[in-house]
Amino acid sequence: MIFKDYLVLGASGFLGSQLAKTLNGNALLHVNRASDLLKGSDFVQFKLDDDKFYPLDELFGKYRFKTVINCIANADVEDCEKNQEKAFALNSHLPKKLARFSELYDFKLIHISTDAVFDGKTPFRSELDIPIPSTVYGRSKLKGEQEVLEHSHNSLVARVNFVGHSNRKMTLFDYFYRNLTGKQGVTGYTNIYFTPLLVNQTASAILALDKLSLSGLYHVAGRERLSKFDFAKLVCEIWDLDASYLSGAPYTSSISRALDLSLDTSKITDLGIVFPNIVDSLQAYRQAIRGELE
Repeated sequence: MIFKDYLVLGASGFLGSQLAKTLNGNALLHVNRASDLLKGSDFVQFKLDDDKFYPLDELFGKYRFKTVINCIANADVEDCEKNQEKAFALNSHLPKKLARFSELYDFKLIHISTDAVFDGKTPFRSELDIPIPSTVYGRSKLKGEQEVLEHSHNSLVARVNFVGHSNRKMTLFDYFYRNLTGKQGVTGYTNIYFTPLLVNQTASAILALDKLSLSGLYHVAGRERLSKFDFAKLVCEIWDLDASYLSGAPYTSSISRALDLSLDTSKITDLGIVFPNIVDSLQAYRQAIRGELE
């Protein structure tokens, strides 16, 4: 039997890779591709498709963990609408399987969820508000939350909304940064709101909650409510980009989406988990990732 403090499921992804970096070798990493691996890290490589979760049986039969962090999800909103069975497999059935494993193998399960469990009609939703998701993605993630909290007594669900740079995918930050540095016109929506937290801060907050030995539901996000256009303007300002290529416009489409996914984070701030305001955070982040963007 091999003992590890942490297992990060989905370490190939945006948040998972940041958690792996923050844990700095103190975890077993699950990746889809070995090329995603951090140098010198211990890893297992397999892909989980549909309801075929057989590699997990072998994994938990070989290793023992104190904490398992599940970052695996189908977060492509459009793909979830087209492939509902796949969406519920990864976003609902997998968390239920992990919750049952957590009871069987006695580990703490931290499940990453989303602000998209809300309908976007009211700002600053708290953990006490009743979720009413408006998309298949939101419904499948809400079902995953419910499965985890029902089947694992020592679990923690973190609803997140994080921003930052990724070498693996086009993030919101990268979308604005790449277009503006390339002097391409780009639009930020003026009527879509969120409470962003930088991805490195999100990873730190999740690990801080784990160290406090907490369970239940927590909103892990920023304190400031911004429109996507507001966020784009801050990227322009802090990275000294030409704002003449940026325009703001309301989101108008026949495809329905939640417009205000801002979260109330009083529950974690009352615990002392507090980060600088978004401007100071982005300024520090610019220095932290300078070499990655050049």
